Amino acid sequence: MSVKEISEKIKTERQLRAITGLNYKQFSILLPVFSQYMEEMKQDKHKNKERKIGSGNKGAIETPTEKLLLILFYLRCYPTFDVLGFTFGISGDSAHKYVYRLFEVAMKTLYDFGVLPHINFKTPEEFQVAFKEFDTLLI
Repeated sequence: MSVKEISEKIKTERQLRAITGLNYKQFSILLPVFSQYMEEMKQDKHKNKERKIGSGNKGAIETPTEKLLLILFYLRCYPTFDVLGFTFGISGDSAHKYVYRLFEVAMKTLYDFGVLPHINFKTPEEFQVAFKEFDTLLI
């Protein structure tokens, strides 16, 4: 099953939420920023190359919408790469490459919206301030 077939089968917001964790409005808000970062990544990748952008083989997952759907599905469900590949009509190896290429773009996008949890603390005091409302914290 291809990504186009999957995206065509998403008929309700409930299905989209089950697959990505987002509703249509949230997905459509993320998409332009994700697309912008995808374009920047493409520009950076081809900065010192002789080939023009767009030359070479086309990937099975072409549009930013399809790429965002794939990475959000992966982050929501954490399937194996073989299962992800089977679901999206690509090989497990291709699924692996897409996930590791798109993960950085997705993280930049989510960081821009301020929805990533704070995970780096410089001091113990900074850590305590972040979790002050909890009496007990298991690590």
